[in-house]
Amino acid sequence: MAVLRPPVPPPQAQSTREVPVSRPRREWIYQPKWDGWRALLFAADGVLQSRRDNDLSSRFPEIVHAAAQLGDVVLDGELVALRGGRLDFGALTSTPRTRAAEGITVYYVTGARTGSQGAFGGSGSGLNRSGSAQPCQLCGVRFR
Repeated sequence: MAVLRPPVPPPQAQSTREVPVSRPRREWIYQPKWDGWRALLFAADGVLQSRRDNDLSSRFPEIVHAAAQLGDVVLDGELVALRGGRLDFGALTSTPRTRAAEGITVYYVTGARTGSQGAFGGSGSGLNRSGSAQPCQLCGVRFR
């Protein structure tokens, strides 16, 4: 059995002039583009790899920590940040230590089929409001 380990170049979308039409038993799968950063997540290895092969694990330890319980899986998704309940692309550049104080929550959004999305993540780099370590939990957030 082949084992997939980082770094791996992520698949890239191709441009098309027209939207393909689905047919019975050949339904197109799509994934919305969120206002975030594309990343591959190697859960067992604790690696969060950017589209350009940069290791983002130290920038988003809360995501890596939450994914550890998933086992030996590789996910293709997008890092998104919410501030005040709204997507905030600039908040992705915040440091793990300042996220909680700035009210920033980072999610890793993955999996798409007919518009249904799942996400997990947390705020404050796995720190609770008092600043002590707190593991980030998987959450059942669904976007429509």
